[in-house]
Amino acid sequence: MITKEKIKEYFEQEIENHGKLIYPLYRDKKLLKEDRFEDFATELLERAKKAYWGSLAMAIMFFLLGSIYLFDSSFLGSYNVQIGFIFITVYLIATILSTEEYYSIKGSMTMLLKLLEPDEKAQITP
Repeated sequence: MITKEKIKEYFEQEIENHGKLIYPLYRDKKLLKEDRFEDFATELLERAKKAYWGSLAMAIMFFLLGSIYLFDSSFLGSYNVQIGFIFITVYLIATILSTEEYYSIKGSMTMLLKLLEPDEKAQITP
């Protein structure tokens, strides 16, 4: 089991360095000050999931716009082909970045939740 001071120190460094975590809100800082790390981790996981699906929805819109421009290019000229490729490129970049961000947050928060679980061996006494 990890000490609460180490966890606080880790999150203070992450917040200071603007690491991979989503920028903490006031209530996140309040949860950290109150040593409610499990609530903090679950809330951050939920927010990361919502942000991930929202960014994927936006990326799919860019893909659909790019597809429309590519299929309409036969009627409107080659300028729309370039716009279509730009939209599809934005789709690919947004998908890659949002997936990377989500899984880095998910990995660190699930690791924190695992560290906060009490050890079964420590509870069993002979």
